[in-house]
Amino acid sequence: MNIASFSATVGKRWTTVVAGVLLGLLVAVGILLTSDTVYRSTSQLFLGTPGWGGSDDPGQFGFESLPG
Repeated sequence: MNIASFSATVGKRWTTVVAGVLLGLLVAVGILLTSDTVYRSTSQLFLGTPGWGGSDDPGQFGFESLPG
C-alpha cells in the first residue's frame, strides 16, 4: 500500500475515520471524568533578588553568616 492508495481509501471512508476519532475522544473523556485522581502535586517557587535588603540583610535564605 502506498501513499496514493492510502489517501484514496481514507478519502472514500472519511466518515468512518471521523467516527472512529470521535468515538476514541468520547471514551477518553469518559475515562478521565470517571477515574479517581491518583497523584496530585503542588509546588512553590521563591525568587530572591540579591542585595535587596542592604548591607545588614541576613542573606537570600534568611540565615545569618557564621563566624570564622
